[in-house]
Amino acid sequence: MVFGKSYQVVLRRIQTSRKLKQFSNKLVQVRIFSTLSNQDNIQKNLNQDNNESLIFSSQDHIYNQNTSQIKEEVKKNQERDKVAKQLDVHKNSQPDRQSLRTIDTLPRLQLNNQRISKVQFEQFHESLQQELDAVKENQLSFPIRQHDFQNMGVYLKYYFNNYGDSFQVNTDYNALRTRQFENQVIRYFGELYNVPQECDLWGYMPSGQTESNFQAVYFAREYFRNHKNVAVIYTDKTDESINEAIYYLKLNTFGHVARSLNLEPPAGMKEWNDKVPHNSAGQMETESLKAILKPLAEQKIPVLIIANVGTTSCCSYDSTTAIINALKTYEFYNDPKNHWVHVDDAWCGPYLRFLEIASTTSGYNFLPIKTINEAKFDFSLKEVKSITTCIHKWIPCPFPSSVLIIKDKQLMPKDHLQNTYIRGQDNLLYTSRSGHIPLLTWDYLMKKTLNDHIDDAVSAYNMANYVYQELIELQNELNIDLKVQKTQVGLNIGFKKPSDDICYKYGLMVMGDEAHIFIMPDKTKQLCDMFLDDLRNEMRLRK
Repeated sequence: MVFGKSYQVVLRRIQTSRKLKQFSNKLVQVRIFSTLSNQDNIQKNLNQDNNESLIFSSQDHIYNQNTSQIKEEVKKNQERDKVAKQLDVHKNSQPDRQSLRTIDTLPRLQLNNQRISKVQFEQFHESLQQELDAVKENQLSFPIRQHDFQNMGVYLKYYFNNYGDSFQVNTDYNALRTRQFENQVIRYFGELYNVPQECDLWGYMPSGQTESNFQAVYFAREYFRNHKNVAVIYTDKTDESINEAIYYLKLNTFGHVARSLNLEPPAGMKEWNDKVPHNSAGQMETESLKAILKPLAEQKIPVLIIANVGTTSCCSYDSTTAIINALKTYEFYNDPKNHWVHVDDAWCGPYLRFLEIASTTSGYNFLPIKTINEAKFDFSLKEVKSITTCIHKWIPCPFPSSVLIIKDKQLMPKDHLQNTYIRGQDNLLYTSRSGHIPLLTWDYLMKKTLNDHIDDAVSAYNMANYVYQELIELQNELNIDLKVQKTQVGLNIGFKKPSDDICYKYGLMVMGDEAHIFIMPDKTKQLCDMFLDDLRNEMRLRK
């Protein structure tokens, strides 16, 4: 069908008027489609210039009106943005020195955003990276290890989701995932942690240590599903995620179980506590553990024991071997069906294993072999059923992640859920998980030899001892008590909290009056010396 020239003008003007399409689309459709309903009127109306001018003058009026409204709304947004930022300042009597200042160079994110130019965005991101680089250079707090993963940025254009069981194959038709890489990483850690060859290991890469611990506690609960009571045993040095897992999975501490059964407290204890005592180094007291296990064994109550390997706060190590020996004291716990030992090696598991390997190699006689052996925690101890390791700490990753290893698939629930959505089995509390993290971790590990890992571990051990000795010397030099603390193979050092300026500069982790620094392989002597100099100068001024 051929229409007149005037109709083509109408269409062309509608197509090129973006604002007209946005704000008066309905009006245009009504006028055009009502015109199309009568072909005789089409030609007549389109040939009348006065009518055309009338239509577009009306539409132009709407366009101008809406444009004015937009400008007015943008102006209001700018005013709201200023007020909101002022309110943020008023809410806090002191400015938030943790906040990144670069974000204040752009308007606040709002539903009705004003458009930002490409150049302005580029300048913003350049400034943000400069600010983050400056922060990163001085980081001595929290057990994180910086690593440049920019070469892997090309994979961010793909959506990877390793949902469901990490070892299942041929369940659907989606190939955009990285389970093969995930499996290799799991088997790598299985080898590092001495999984026996006869065992059918299983594992996956959760979003972090909290999820790993949740999942391990869930498997232990299901392992004991035929028992009315299960006692969970750990110290107050254990990660907070264990408390959360016990609460949400409706399990109970040994103290709660004992009180509910009206059991007599062990000799030397006035009442049942919920956590096992520990010594000054944060290590579980095995004599207290034996006393706690005795009445539980008599009542035939299975136990889930959490062993720590390098806690975040003080880098304490439970003696997993001593814990197992305490279990063997009682006949009931000599049956592996009546206990589950879970090792939360947090961030120091790989470090300790590499130190252990180094200690058996010539040239490393200076390492504290006895202490390293006492901290042994891997699957060569047959009572250990699960181990979890943070990936974003000793093993670097730009995203929070971890690895959970179950020694043998036979320990897991047999009645797993059949997930129709993913067309496969699913034993996990959280179905979806990152597919990028396994790829990044695989890439990092593939580029490092065993000797590289040993060198990193020994270097961090030496640097931690160097900083510790320097702090002791500073304490003696100025005749002040800095309350310096460090375990023999630990990598974090506790000391009396310095000024806020130093805490912010080095991003220190502070708990009460105590601050902590963490010595990772990427922390240079130059950075450590700069921190020591700042602390020394401040202490002298205070004195």
